[in-house]
Amino acid sequence: MILYVRGTLKEGDWVDEIHGTSSGFAKAAAEFGAVIAGAIWRTAFLEPGQPGGEIHGKAR
Repeated sequence: MILYVRGTLKEGDWVDEIHGTSSGFAKAAAEFGAVIAGAIWRTAFLEPGQPGGEIHGKAR
């Protein structure tokens, strides 16, 4: 799975052109956390082949 987080960090969320600030990394981590939590929920509560098992949001 690839999680597209480009554009998540805005001006002010960067230390320099490569490194995010702590709050910037927290924003990216929140995106990952939401996708991971959704995947865990789907795995735990949906039967195989049941609708709703697809990943939504920014995950690709």
